[in-house]
Amino acid sequence: MKRKKMKETRSKFLRIECNACGNEQVVFSNSTTTVRCIACNTVLVRPTGGKASIFKEEKPKATITAMEDHGRLTRYKQ
Repeated sequence: MKRKKMKETRSKFLRIECNACGNEQVVFSNSTTTVRCIACNTVLVRPTGGKASIFKEEKPKATITAMEDHGRLTRYKQ
């Protein structure tokens, strides 16, 4: 009997750093709710209907530092 391949998810967990206070936080890349920094309550991520976007006004409020894909942690290069 042949086994069917399972589809890989396109979503990831992102470790982001708040540029206002320096706090690191793990967020889901396809977040459906607004994510705020735990320490300073700054809006970090806003939902856009698909992938969540890192909230930006004049300057970025957060920086992605690492991504976790199926349990593997990889450093994020910008």
